[in-house]
Amino acid sequence: MANYPTVLFYQILHDLQTTPTTIEEHPGQRREACVQAYGDGIVGGPTGDYTRASYYPLVSAKGALFLDALRSEMGDEAFFTGLQTYYGEYKYRVATPENLLGVIENAHSQPLGEFFQRWVSTAQGT
Repeated sequence: MANYPTVLFYQILHDLQTTPTTIEEHPGQRREACVQAYGDGIVGGPTGDYTRASYYPLVSAKGALFLDALRSEMGDEAFFTGLQTYYGEYKYRVATPENLLGVIENAHSQPLGEFFQRWVSTAQGT
C-alpha cells in the first residue's frame, strides 16, 4: 500500500507516456533482485517473517505489483471505490489481508479469493 500511491501520483499528475520509467520499474526491479537472492515469498505475512533485506522486495515491491494487477482485474471504478472503503473502515486500525479481500470483493461484486491467494498468500504472484 505504501509504494503504489507513488505510481498513481505520477500517472495522475502526468500523461502515462511521461511517467518516469524509474518509478514504474523500480518495484519490479527490486523484487526481481530479491527473488534471485532470496527466492519468492508471500506479501501478506507478519512483519517478523521477513528479513531486513527481504521486506522491501516482497512486501513493498510485490505489494505494489499486486495492487496494479488488482486494479487491472477490477477496473478503475471498483478498485478506487474499494480502496476508499478500505481506508474508511480500517484507518487507525490493524487490518489483515482477509479484511482487504472482503472489502475488494464487495467493491468488485465478484469473488477475488483465488486472485488474492495467488498474489498475497503464496509465492507465485507474478
